[in-house]
Amino acid sequence: MKYLKEDYDKKTMEEQFNESYEIMCKTNEPFHIKMNKIYEYKNMNKQKFVNRTGLHETFYSKFISKRYIPTMKTFMSMCMGFNLDLPAAESLLASLSLDFKKTNKLDCAYMFLLTHYQGLCIEDCNKILQDLGFNKAKELLGSFGIAENHYHKRKNNKSSVTL
Repeated sequence: MKYLKEDYDKKTMEEQFNESYEIMCKTNEPFHIKMNKIYEYKNMNKQKFVNRTGLHETFYSKFISKRYIPTMKTFMSMCMGFNLDLPAAESLLASLSLDFKKTNKLDCAYMFLLTHYQGLCIEDCNKILQDLGFNKAKELLGSFGIAENHYHKRKNNKSSVTL
């Protein structure tokens, strides 16, 4: 059983709740408008987007394009990179008339990440997915399947690429 620490950061908790609440309450807005607001709320620019999501920079503008519908792995890369929680992710999916399929093992793994590892870096999310048996590029987060010269290097200058 877990207990709340006596000196927990109430201000941070309130900020996290208010952020999630703001995203969830905009369910009647189209996805691209919600994403624009999230970009503003998170003070997101193209470089920050790439660093946090492991996605190629072209996805930065795609998420705010009127007709864009991301794949689930691209959507999850954005959610994890933006430190979104499960209710916020479900609200965004609802604005696309989509949802997590509770009988799909990969969707359940994605929900598990959002619930237990919210905000974890993309590389570590992929380690968890691989430990759960998801090893195909189409299952892992980040910019798989894009030409090699588009992969984005880790900030700490390791030779590995962000998955």
